[in-house]
Amino acid sequence: MPEAEQNPSGLEALLNAVQRVSLCLILRELSANAARCGALAGDGGRVDIAWSEPDPGHGAVTWIERSSRGAAPPADFSATLIQRLMASDLGGRADLDFRPGALVATLTFALRGATA
Repeated sequence: MPEAEQNPSGLEALLNAVQRVSLCLILRELSANAARCGALAGDGGRVDIAWSEPDPGHGAVTWIERSSRGAAPPADFSATLIQRLMASDLGGRADLDFRPGALVATLTFALRGATA
């Protein structure tokens, strides 16, 4: 079976395969938590996701979850998974800031070829 050709562009072009998978797992954990007990668990909630390159060689994804009921802290498993993947696979960190009615998660990491 021939290998599939990949021609990534945008953020995925700046991440290696391990980083892409880990970032997907992290976003999946945040999404599952939002759907289970956060902004996406009922009407009127909202999630905004933005990508930026705050410094050369470093990327950031900002997850902003808003709801009238607020955002629930992730389960211990989810929080541990997010922190470990950020450190081990992305060479970065996750800042989870729970505010009244919102969660602001900032994921900062080294881009492919950059040192953390």
